[in-house]
Amino acid sequence: MLLKTILVAFIPILLLFNICLAGEDFPFLAEVNADNINIRIDSTAGSSIICVVNKNEQVEVITSAYDWYKIRLPERASAYIKKDLLECVGYSEIQNICGSAKVLKEIVNVRFGASESSPIIGKIRKNEIVRILAESSSWCKVRPPLNCFGWINKKFVRKVVSSKESQPQKKPIKDAAKEAGCQDIIIIEGRILPKTIKRIASHKIVDKDKRLYLLKSDKIGLNFFNHQKVKITGWLIDQAKPRTNSIINVEKIEVVS
Repeated sequence: MLLKTILVAFIPILLLFNICLAGEDFPFLAEVNADNINIRIDSTAGSSIICVVNKNEQVEVITSAYDWYKIRLPERASAYIKKDLLECVGYSEIQNICGSAKVLKEIVNVRFGASESSPIIGKIRKNEIVRILAESSSWCKVRPPLNCFGWINKKFVRKVVSSKESQPQKKPIKDAAKEAGCQDIIIIEGRILPKTIKRIASHKIVDKDKRLYLLKSDKIGLNFFNHQKVKITGWLIDQAKPRTNSIINVEKIEVVS
């Protein structure tokens, strides 16, 4: 009887909690409102500090827990992967080290420090590509992959109004392409790579048949997908040229697992 009473009293609290969570539409973009704010390993004030963010920096919020937001880690955050779990696929002549590497095991831990006792900040799957920043005999320091996260106190960030909320609804891609004078909608899968000579476009994509396409889109947004396998939807904007090395006006990017 006592247990039943407790459950009955507790149900409204659970419902209220769920309603509060439902009020936040994840993920969303947020802006830091103060300087020297810590991003931590866990949603507690005493957990290890991964890195620091400053006022006006933007972070991507994934979910929340009590007074904390779970966010995707910025590029400057420390992230390490054991060297024997990676295979070099690109050499950096400038740094004289392996520049990019492929993950060899099904699921590999990304850690905060170069030690197996260091906290796990994310995971990465087999065949994904990571950017190498530095290496030692046993560990590689990498640019944090997409699935690396930390925690920030809610009081230090505010939600940024998304383009979807602040602008009129985007036209369907077929209508947008038609208005641009293009009929040739294209959907292509491949890996996004930065261009070394940035004249027409800052990035390119190479499909499974080794065909190369230049990408017209926001450079910062494309940087987010560097070396990732993606599916791009857009339209060709230089139909007079052969399809190889054509320019794609990017409308949608999806990561392919």
